[in-house]
Formats: sequence, structure tokens, C-alpha cells
Amino acid sequence: MKKSIFVRLDVSYFDASAFTEISDAAELLFVRGICRSAQLGTDGYLTTTQVERISPQWDDVLPSDLASELVQVGLWIKEKRGYRAKHWTDYHFSLGLHVYKQGGELGNHQRWHANRGVVSPKCPFCAPLIASDIASESVAISLAIDPPPTAQTQIRTSLEPPTLKVERRSSRRGSRIPEDFALTEHLRSYPVAQEALRKGADLEAQFERFRDFHTAKGTIHQDWNAAWRYWIGGFKGYPTPRPPADDRYRSLVGDIQASYEEEA
Repeated sequence: MKKSIFVRLDVSYFDASAFTEISDAAELLFVRGICRSAQLGTDGYLTTTQVERISPQWDDVLPSDLASELVQVGLWIKEKRGYRAKHWTDYHFSLGLHVYKQGGELGNHQRWHANRGVVSPKCPFCAPLIASDIASESVAISLAIDPPPTAQTQIRTSLEPPTLKVERRSSRRGSRIPEDFALTEHLRSYPVAQEALRKGADLEAQFERFRDFHTAKGTIHQDWNAAWRYWIGGFKGYPTPRPPADDRYRSLVGDIQASYEEEA
């Protein structure tokens, strides 16, 4: 039995102002045009030849005149070599949009599922694979229960349901600093750590500051070894302590007195 195709038609479409301005023949052409376009999957487009074939065969009625009526009231749009129903995608199935959407979904399926060996129950392209896997498992179960004499060594004897690898998005955010993250010899051996040692850094004290800082902030990192290298690589050395204010004052007074004595 041939599958039927249906279109959307408002039961009160004839009350719209556009239909009160056109002839009955043009109205019939409009309805026939919707049906033929849906049948051909052209998203509302019909060639001039197709319009002539579906036009009412009434006396003194030309298909071009009926099409012009529909164009004048804004129901059709004149295009090269044919006509297109206006606002088709607002009310009817669009094969072009469907193919475009399916193409995007197929690309995502190929990238995130097929290339990674992942099966997602929500993916329309994975669904046939799941159904096929379950069907294969059902056949294996039936053979295990009542195997034919010639297939004793080839059947699957497991009665467990099929195990599917369900899609899970891999988290790439990293983690907080581990509790067992310690200053090992490996962390000490980094060139940036050795350079900090030459500048007078206390690696144990710097590592404790590093741990306390990131623990308090709840920092998320993917590579904590790299985070430690970045931290210790920023060590610039301890600042030289400034002399007390009194010593600086005495030094300044001494310089002034020496300059006066030289001038005298």
C-alpha cells in the first residue's frame, strides 16, 4: 500500500483576505500546488510546466493568468522558470531544512560517536546500531537455549543482556590539588626549580605556599606538575632589606656635611 502524504491546510483558509480577491480557479490551483509540491518535495516550488499540468481545465482560463492572480495577492512568488508558495516553511514540512539538519546531525554522529566507538541512545544514527546489537543478542540467546546440532561450537552461550558503551562527555576541566601531592625529587629537579634555588628560594616554603594558595582558592588544573613549574618559575628572589630610617637619615646628613666641607 502506497504511503499517503498530508499537508497542513487551515479549515478557514478561504476567509483570508487574499482568497476573497482571487477567482475560484486560482484558489483551486493554489490548493493543488500545495499538494503537488509536497508530493515532489520541492518546498513550495513548481515549474511553469507543472503549474500548467495541475491548473483547472476550464474554458477561457489560462494557467499563466491564474498564477498571476496568486502572485498579485502575495500567495505565490514568481521565480525563474516557475513559482514558489510564500511562507512554505512556516506551515509545511521542508525537505531542504530536513536534509540540512540531518547533515549536521550525521556529522556530529561521525565525529563524536563513530570515530570514538561510542553509542548514544539519544542519537538517531546510533539507534539502528543498538537495535541490531539487541537483535543479535536475542538470536544468540535463542541458540543457546535450543542450539541446532551443527552449531554447537559457534553459538554464544552468555545469556546476559548486551553491554552498550553509552556516551559520556569527557571532562577536561581537571581537578583540585590532590591531598597526596607532595614536593618530590622529580618536582625539585625541574630546571625552573633549580634556578629558583640559585636565587635563594626555599623550595619547601614555596611549595607550602603553593599548596595553601590553591587549596584556599579551590583552583582547578589539569596538570598540577605544570602548575608547580609555573609557580616556582615566577620566583624572582627575595628583596634586599632596606636599612632602618635612622641609618638612612644619618647617611644623608653625613653626605650633606661632606659636601659643605668640600666647598669650604
